[in-house]
Amino acid sequence: MRPYFSIFLACAAIVCAGCNSPTSSRQYADSITLGTGRHGIDLTGTASAFYGVPDKDGNPLTTIYWRVESKEKLRGADVQFKVEKSTGVFWEYVYETIYEMTEQDDYVVIGSYYHQYGSGKFRATGYIPRDGKSFGPIEFTVGVRTAGMVPGR
Repeated sequence: MRPYFSIFLACAAIVCAGCNSPTSSRQYADSITLGTGRHGIDLTGTASAFYGVPDKDGNPLTTIYWRVESKEKLRGADVQFKVEKSTGVFWEYVYETIYEMTEQDDYVVIGSYYHQYGSGKFRATGYIPRDGKSFGPIEFTVGVRTAGMVPGR
C-alpha cells in the first residue's frame, strides 16, 4: 500500500503545480496585433511587414492573423476587424469582418483574413461596436515575397 501512496502524492503535486499557470494571472491590455500564425491565444510571427506569393497579376497573396485583446471581459460582445489601404492621400476600405458572440469570459479574439488587396501600406483597426471601443489603428505593409525569403515573413 505504501508505494501507491507515494505515487498518489507525486501525481497530486504535479496536478497542483499546474494550478498557478501563467494564463490564470495574465494581465490583459487594450491592443490589436498582427501575425503570421497562432498558438493558443497568442499570435506567432508578429510583424508590421508581410510578404505573400504573387498571383497572376503580381499582387501578393498571404494570410494575416489578427488578435484583439481587451483589458475587460468581452461579455459576449461582437468584435469588428477592419483593414484600409493607403492611397497616399486617404485611407480606402478593403476588408471587414465581425467576430460574433464572444464568450462571457473572453478577453481575446483571434481571426485571420486572406490578403488579396495588392502591395502597399495598410492599417487595421478593431472595434467593439456595443461599447464604442476601438483598438488601433496599427499600420503595416504587404509586399511580394522574393526568392530566398523565409515563408511567412
